[in-house]
Amino acid sequence: MKINQSSTIAIILLAVLSLVSFSACEEKEDEDQLTGKWISITKDYNYGDTIVFTQNNTVEKWFEPTPPNYEEFTVDYYTSNDTIYFKTEGSTSPRKFSFNNSNLTIYGLTSVFSVLALEPKDVTFKKIE
Repeated sequence: MKINQSSTIAIILLAVLSLVSFSACEEKEDEDQLTGKWISITKDYNYGDTIVFTQNNTVEKWFEPTPPNYEEFTVDYYTSNDTIYFKTEGSTSPRKFSFNNSNLTIYGLTSVFSVLALEPKDVTFKKIE
């Protein structure tokens, strides 16, 4: 069977489009899986702190109960493969992450979500909403 040049180009284009389509779905899937309210279950690092990943790609820090003189704290984010990119005041802070059942682990998390100046640590959160 003889394959002409236009058939070869069409096959290559289909292959490239399939790859682009699958990679775009993976990033969206991670963001969808992140969406919701998470509570820290890492005992020695902000245990009980709550963060919320919203559908409009922001992360909100929650305090319960809300402390006096509290200003809302939000950070923009996006994901690519196994990395979350937190965007704050003109800088971007990449952090690896992974899911294990209903838990989310963010590796090397720093004080971006903490009022305290804590050393970077792998922090695990459990999804509560």
